[in-house]
Amino acid sequence: PFKNWNNIAINNNNIYGFTNDTLICYHLESLSLQEYKLPSEINNFKSIKAVNGNLYLLKKDGLEIYQIK
Repeated sequence: PFKNWNNIAINNNNIYGFTNDTLICYHLESLSLQEYKLPSEINNFKSIKAVNGNLYLLKKDGLEIYQIK
């Protein structure tokens, strides 16, 4: 399930990654996969990570942090 993932992060029992405009969360205990389509206003970032229930976007002019619900 990890093919073509970018910006991978591991937190607790979850592996997070991105493909295009989608956040993917793989739960190691249940072996389940969840996908979350990112809103169109989240773009033009240099780097993106999902850790500790937050989405971190590094942009040219600073860091933006969003809570993942």
